Amino acid sequence: NWFGKVIKKDGTSTTLNLIPKKISRESVNLSVVLSEYGKINGKERKTYTDYDSYLFRNNYATADEDDYLEKLENKNDGMEISDYEIKNKKTVGKPVIESYTFNLDNQADVVGDKIYFSPMFHMAMTENPFKLDDRNYPIDFTYPWQEKYIMNIKIPDGYEVTSKPENMNMALVNKMGGFKYQIIEKGNNLQVMVDLKIKEAVISANYYADLKELFKNAVEKQTEKVVLSKISSDGTTSSSEKSR
Repeated sequence: NWFGKVIKKDGTSTTLNLIPKKISRESVNLSVVLSEYGKINGKERKTYTDYDSYLFRNNYATADEDDYLEKLENKNDGMEISDYEIKNKKTVGKPVIESYTFNLDNQADVVGDKIYFSPMFHMAMTENPFKLDDRNYPIDFTYPWQEKYIMNIKIPDGYEVTSKPENMNMALVNKMGGFKYQIIEKGNNLQVMVDLKIKEAVISANYYADLKELFKNAVEKQTEKVVLSKISSDGTTSSSEKSR
């Protein structure tokens, strides 16, 4: 019934709302170098807070590290992980922080003198979890949450960006959540910020269509491609037009 009672020794009581209000966060910082052959290597750092850290501890705190890393590598398209570190693995109340160096093949399509890749790489959301046309029951997320990604990508020497996704900023009604995507080109580097947030533990079925549309746009945007073109000897690209 979403509420509890706190009974005191003197017999008095107060009502306690059991629905979580604080946002639990999974934050990812990624710094990668993309090769002209479609391989990436770099460093990844993840931070889990509140319920996200609780779930991480429940799932992995007692697991053998080698087994955990093997599962993590398989989950991420056969990634090779080294220099793995984890902080606060068993320290309840503090964020769990894990970091590692990695290599990962086949993260871009190389076609002639062009390279096509999603700047979210292996972390992109590729499927909308909401598939029904209509819904009659509330959507229970268990707790408010946020997934935030900040990525710095170095593109190969001799290439330049000829097309990249447009920025996007969407919000649900009543400030229940939102999705933000921003990509900035700085010389030979791309900076990408992706932020998906649900600020209510339970959302009424009346907003199902809006929620489904939000996730639809998040999937489409995260899987959009950046296009790189090789710079010719005279300093021009193979494409006569550049799209931004």
